Amino acid sequence: MKQYNITESQIRSRVGERSFTRGRGYYQQGAIMSPWRQGDILKAQCWGSMPQPYHIWVQLGPDGIEAGECSCPVGSGGACKHVAALLLTWLHDPDSFQETEPLEKALAERDKADLIQLIRQMVARYPDLEELAHLPPVASAGAAAPINPDLIRRQVRQAIKHGDYGHAYYGAAASIANELQTIMQQADAYRQRDDWVNTAVIYRTVLAELLEQHTNIYDHDGDLGAVFWDGSEFLGECLEQAQQAKTRLDILRTLVDVIVADIEVGGYGFADSAYGIVLEAANAAEKAEIVTWAEAKLAGITLPAGDFSRQWRAESYGRFLLNLQGDSLTDEQFIELCRRTGQLKKLVERLLQLNRIEEAIAAAQTASDYELLALADLFVAHDQAAVAEGLVWERTATSKDTRLTGWLKQQAVNSGDWSQASQYAESQFWQRPTLEYYQDVKSIAAELGDWPERQAVILARLTKQEAYALLTRIYLLENDVEAALKTLPQVRYSGSLAMEVAQAAEAGHPREAIRLYQQQATQLIAARGRGNYAEAAGYLQRVKKLLLRLGERDKWEEIIRTVRDQKPRLPALLDELKRAGL
Repeated sequence: MKQYNITESQIRSRVGERSFTRGRGYYQQGAIMSPWRQGDILKAQCWGSMPQPYHIWVQLGPDGIEAGECSCPVGSGGACKHVAALLLTWLHDPDSFQETEPLEKALAERDKADLIQLIRQMVARYPDLEELAHLPPVASAGAAAPINPDLIRRQVRQAIKHGDYGHAYYGAAASIANELQTIMQQADAYRQRDDWVNTAVIYRTVLAELLEQHTNIYDHDGDLGAVFWDGSEFLGECLEQAQQAKTRLDILRTLVDVIVADIEVGGYGFADSAYGIVLEAANAAEKAEIVTWAEAKLAGITLPAGDFSRQWRAESYGRFLLNLQGDSLTDEQFIELCRRTGQLKKLVERLLQLNRIEEAIAAAQTASDYELLALADLFVAHDQAAVAEGLVWERTATSKDTRLTGWLKQQAVNSGDWSQASQYAESQFWQRPTLEYYQDVKSIAAELGDWPERQAVILARLTKQEAYALLTRIYLLENDVEAALKTLPQVRYSGSLAMEVAQAAEAGHPREAIRLYQQQATQLIAARGRGNYAEAAGYLQRVKKLLLRLGERDKWEEIIRTVRDQKPRLPALLDELKRAGL
């Protein structure tokens, strides 16, 4: 028997410690069933947490494990506990594996009567397989007889039923997706014979049935999304090859249905491939037909006008319609579609291009704060900076969004109006006092040469407001450690800020730094937990360094002895102190 360099360490490295431990339990319980080997490939079934066993395969090579797969929800790539169980079975009991030849070779050696008998046995054991026998034979050249979509439809429904377990089950989507991918593989033989009509029927039917059910299935990891993506890609290939107008339109209808489904559920992204294919591959006449489909969906949106879902869906259909029709619309048609579907940015841009400034202003006034910022940039790009500033300034009277004032500040900076920029910077700071906005005020005031006066006013006002946390951060920024030490005690829940002050105080105020580090270490130890002990040990290292620098070794020995001898004794703490060299 061929030898492979497989070790427990290698298995553990591939699947991870947790999966290895659980896989070893599966191996010891005899969960691996009917293991066999085909050349370098190991195959088996493994009982798990579901009613049906999982199917596993692993490919071995000169350097060990090269590839693997499991039908369980986390088995992609072969890094699960079931794969670990298979590999441990091979490592410790290789004689339990039955050696078999590749499937193609085994079938080729049978005559027709044997093959028929074998198929009967398979169908008797797995009745669902009988559906495959009713697919039309693949012709040696050209197209086969038309496939009855019902044959594929029943397979898909059965796959969804098999993978169900209530549909809310975490692994249901992965199980269903695996079976659907297998059903789509039935199209391979037709593709190889350039039978694009039957190939498309298989892909279209799988996607159509999945569209009926996908919202009822919990697709946490996007397994069903991958089926939509792959099926759309395959249909794109069929569209490139299809000659008949009806076949092309049928394919496009399915792709558009995928796009619609994605829009209706809120834009998960599983239709991105279909979207690109439709825009690139559909001809002018087909796009005109697709426009009627999209318009019908748009007309069906009847939720209340202020509903966010309605707005988002209308905008999505609007983008699709604009992309489909491109430059074929007149200006008025373009503007009407933008108004109807809420394409505000495109609407304002077209109005500005047409120099219809008043209409553009009216449209921009309906925008949200976030949208207005993008629209303001459009006005600036079309030499309407004064209009843009007026729109944003008007909005600041009713909005608390600091980005609006920030936009005005940046415009003033760009134009070199430092006095105006300073007013905007201070307004933004007092809207939301932060260290970042403080730095903006400082940098702009430096251009005017009046920073000391402005800084004094800011610090006085913050002190009156008792904004001690921000004051402390400002003092640290300005390297005024003594002032930071004075405001820090007024800060509630100082935590990490206290440690920043302590670090800054090490050089000029070492005893204050020692006090802060000790205080933090004491709080962490009292909170318990190895992670807290490790962090506390780090701060105690700083205490030791500072006390030795001050020549107070005895003081350090007293501190660390008190920590070690505290009641109750904490073995995990002692271990972390030892790790830290304390």
